[in-house]
Amino acid sequence: MPKKAMPKKFAGKSTKLGGGGRFAMLSSKVKAGEKKEGKSEKTAERIAGAVAAKVWQTKYGKAKMEKMSIAGKKRASAKK
Repeated sequence: MPKKAMPKKFAGKSTKLGGGGRFAMLSSKVKAGEKKEGKSEKTAERIAGAVAAKVWQTKYGKAKMEKMSIAGKKRASAKK
């Protein structure tokens, strides 16, 4: 079975590395799971952000996460 292609954007964010789309995709999946377990919207969102951050920091390291975050913020402010 072929792997499903990743969309170019998710929640208005680019799915390219550093674009924030992959992070948003992961956190939305975690959030849906937490809500299914009966957690409130606010709690599920907080947990999802923490889990997604931990996964990405484990994969890329804290320094690279900071660089991607800074680059994304610069890119977002340049578009305004």
